[in-house]
Amino acid sequence: MLDSNLEKLITEVLSGQIDISEFENIDNKTWYDLFDFAAHQGLSIIVYDILKRNGIALPESITEKMKNVCYNACVSNAKRKKQLKDIIRLFNNNGIEHILLKGAALINTVYEDSICRAMCDFDILVKDKDGNRAFDLLIKHGYKSIIASSEEADIFKEGFYQHYPQLKKADSLIIELHTCFSDSYNTNPDEIWNRSKTINTGNLKTRVMSYEDMIIHIALHKFIQHGCMDNSLLGLYDIFLIVKTGRIDWNTLKLLTCKDEYNDSKCLYIALELIRTLLKINIDSRFLALIKPENISKNTMAVFKEFLFLNSSGIDSNGFKLGYYFYNSKYCKSTVAKGLFLNPPRMALYGKYKYGKGDLTFINLNILYLKRIATLAKRYIGTFTRQLFFKKNNNYSVELGKKAAELKYWLQNG
Repeated sequence: MLDSNLEKLITEVLSGQIDISEFENIDNKTWYDLFDFAAHQGLSIIVYDILKRNGIALPESITEKMKNVCYNACVSNAKRKKQLKDIIRLFNNNGIEHILLKGAALINTVYEDSICRAMCDFDILVKDKDGNRAFDLLIKHGYKSIIASSEEADIFKEGFYQHYPQLKKADSLIIELHTCFSDSYNTNPDEIWNRSKTINTGNLKTRVMSYEDMIIHIALHKFIQHGCMDNSLLGLYDIFLIVKTGRIDWNTLKLLTCKDEYNDSKCLYIALELIRTLLKINIDSRFLALIKPENISKNTMAVFKEFLFLNSSGIDSNGFKLGYYFYNSKYCKSTVAKGLFLNPPRMALYGKYKYGKGDLTFINLNILYLKRIATLAKRYIGTFTRQLFFKKNNNYSVELGKKAAELKYWLQNG
């Protein structure tokens, strides 16, 4: 966990409600720790920009470092803007309707300066009837994937319920092409399309989800799909900016929540309550009361907050996964057994997704499955044995994994 003073400083900066006197006597170590944490969260340029706009004096060494970071971000941003426009143009010219998701949508809607928003890929939603054609078009225009044919891509997509295999091109961001959301989202894609809106990026037209859909999508993606662990504060800051625009229709959001369209409103409540308490933004109290889970406790909220301010350098990933999969009996039954033994094709596809080997024939899927099991066994048998008999793992990481499993179980079932 971060020092409580650092937590206060980072949230004060992100909220934009800065008390300049609190930043006048900060020592160099605190500045370095602040920017180190911000960098791990994908927030360093955002933090730097807010501090500079508020006239906060920074140590010269940090200023010089951040100037280089911003320069490199400007270069990368110009490339990714061109890449995104090329994709939009390609899809528009071939009659492929599409919706930009997450970062690709946010830099075109709520971020004043797109260099502030860190991104590692473009997530793009296309209609199911256009999925294979969109995938093949990108392959034809220089993108490469672990799978080269639409037929195999369909098998892969069905195994994951999320997206086609990642598409890569030299010196470009990865593309994740979606035709639906994962089973966690449990929504009617036609209604997402109906609520989406057209925007212009340069002289090109594209689409983004409604602001109401955006915040639900980000909250679900953050808490369900990635188990709280992926750049936690960045996801909350995205939602904070969307709410801050003042263009959220709370009545529309209320209708979506009451319809239970997204299966569970817990993720949305957690996200909104965290930005209300930490980033000091006004949220409609009646709406929060409407979606507040009956069985939520102060301890649950405290654990969610703990995950926001983790120091990732102190977490052993194998120990975390050990705790996540093997030290939570409730979640173990539905995840480990189902993942390893009841869904071999999915495990095999995940192995292919990671290592890119083997054709998707019936025989090779079984071979890939056995290879995947062998890889997992090799990776975790030592970790499991040490923890079970000798307790020589990073116990903090194991306990953290257990907490993550409990949170996910509570979000989905509790």
